[in-house]
Amino acid sequence: MKLLSNSRFNLGTISITTTSAFMLAACGGGGGGGSETSPPPATPAISDNVLFSVSQSPSVIATINKAGVLRASNLPASGQPQTIASGSTPMTGTGASATGNGWLQTNGTFAQSTVSLTLNSDATTYTLKAQSSNGQVMTSKMQLFNNLVTPTPAALTGDYGINSQYLVTVNGNTFTGLFGYECAWSGTLSSNSKTIDLTHIKFETTQNPTGLACAYAGKEFTGTAFLMGTSQAYPKGVLVINVDDGGKSMPTMSQLYYFIRQ
Repeated sequence: MKLLSNSRFNLGTISITTTSAFMLAACGGGGGGGSETSPPPATPAISDNVLFSVSQSPSVIATINKAGVLRASNLPASGQPQTIASGSTPMTGTGASATGNGWLQTNGTFAQSTVSLTLNSDATTYTLKAQSSNGQVMTSKMQLFNNLVTPTPAALTGDYGINSQYLVTVNGNTFTGLFGYECAWSGTLSSNSKTIDLTHIKFETTQNPTGLACAYAGKEFTGTAFLMGTSQAYPKGVLVINVDDGGKSMPTMSQLYYFIRQ
């Protein structure tokens, strides 16, 4: 198997070329004194979901965790390989328009950026835009992903892999595994309705044929993941992990990986 990172991967019949979304939440309403009023229509809340781009170029996948932190990635085949690592503020605003910040990476360079998600006039798609102070821009037309599995501990428990050097084993609320030749990694999982928060992600150097130290050792990473259901390409499903060390400080790494259930 080949490495499925933010350089290339395939999502069932949808091609995704590297890496938040919306949960429909009805606003309650009610009447008093014997009269009734209809509740306002449901609007998307900016949390706990997954989006993918409508077009193939650029093709983007994005996550927003329960706290509203956005991460996104697209593949080099779309021209400018770009990712949005988590920033220091979550997305805030209305269901139709929300803003936040993030670290926009283009061709290996990170810069602080403003990030927005806007509901389009068709009421089914959204525009994701990130723009940094040094002129980098990422835009994509997005829609909700509908092949998600509720990430209960029972549903998550198991072994996942890309190849023999990229592995994840989930056991309860923790995971362990390998992250390339030089690194072992581990962390904590906290499941939401659709997304999974990964925290306390740590890397350690393994005994490896390269003799190199793990480049990520000594740093603490966080991530957003989701569990994808079965498809023709992945009969047992996939655990998708988007991980970075963003936040208030400039990230050193932001990657999205598909770990196929074994």
